[in-house]
Amino acid sequence: MKRFRGSRVRAAAVWGAAFAAVLGTSVLAGGTAGAAAAHRVKHDKGALSGAQTKALKKALKKAERPSKFIAPGPKLPAKKVKALKGDSLMFLGVGENPFNTALLTGVREGAAAVGMKTIYDNALTSATQVHDIDTAIAENAKAIILECIVPTSVSSALTKAQSAHVVVIVACTGSPRLPTAKAKALGVFGEATYSYTDSGRLIGEYDVLKTKGHVDALVQWFKGLGAADDTVNGFKSALHKYCPTTCSTTLANIPLTSSGETSTLQSSATAAVANSSVNVFFPIYTFMITDDVPIITSGHASTRITLVSQGPGVAPMQELAAGNTAVKGEISNPTKWEGWGCVDQALRGLTGMQPAKNEHVPIRLFDTSNVKSLNLKSSQTTWFGTANYRADYKRLWGVKK
Repeated sequence: MKRFRGSRVRAAAVWGAAFAAVLGTSVLAGGTAGAAAAHRVKHDKGALSGAQTKALKKALKKAERPSKFIAPGPKLPAKKVKALKGDSLMFLGVGENPFNTALLTGVREGAAAVGMKTIYDNALTSATQVHDIDTAIAENAKAIILECIVPTSVSSALTKAQSAHVVVIVACTGSPRLPTAKAKALGVFGEATYSYTDSGRLIGEYDVLKTKGHVDALVQWFKGLGAADDTVNGFKSALHKYCPTTCSTTLANIPLTSSGETSTLQSSATAAVANSSVNVFFPIYTFMITDDVPIITSGHASTRITLVSQGPGVAPMQELAAGNTAVKGEISNPTKWEGWGCVDQALRGLTGMQPAKNEHVPIRLFDTSNVKSLNLKSSQTTWFGTANYRADYKRLWGVKK
């Protein structure tokens, strides 16, 4: 099969386009190039009580703990799993970036654990994605895993996959759920993702506690993109719960264009740093901090502003460990684990079982209390504790450890 390689475009454009694809929205998040839809949201209740402070500390302490494996569903029929040995599944990526690489690695590991081969392609356009899926079907792939690709954008290929009884899984959809009716009609069997809603909520809780219920936040996001919307809704839910009148949010919508993305990130950050009341930055993905941190530093606001973001990556964790910038926390997830979750969903479809509603891909809060205990030079998988998800999935599938 011909291998397609997308160019190494900036992570923002790739991830944003991928999330836009999941929703079927334009990658121009907000509709006009170079323009940020920024507005302030004011809340309407009192500041933190003693009970709320205690509840926040308890929730965040729990989020800082090492991750545990939670079985997404019943054990699979081992005989049917073993019968798949020698078959192949396809992983269709969108662009090349650290998330893509880690997710692919997890898929390859999971597939190899049951003796399946992984076909890999990387396509940035719907036309190429359709072609690649058609080719995978012709090569008798038993399952196809779509990395953040909206099913309707490749519907003609999925119709063929459905006729060929190919199991289709979609990754990074926003928050754990079963496929929608529209997705199921196109042949999507299951989804695999960590909870972006929980990630946003935890960051909101961290900021509320850090500021004692007086958050004045700049939130940089990509409006209309599924995972981005879920993240921001989670963040806002924490503020609504704990400090509706004493917390406020400025929402800066970042357009995903080569001309507008960087300039809008920088202009929104510059305006926020100049506003002495702003004490929180929430760029919803870690790749955005490369624009924010220098502006905060040059504005001598590193002690005033708390920056917490989400996503895999060594650089933000190194910033956190160094302790000399505004980066005070990070929500991260083991992306390779998510890849194994994709394979679990595929195996459930291939063995006649029901899809799992939630693969329980964990997230963990890192801050100054636990980052020093990590070896940031080791695999990111080790950051989440001793949970052996590989062995646990193998047990669930009925194959040897």
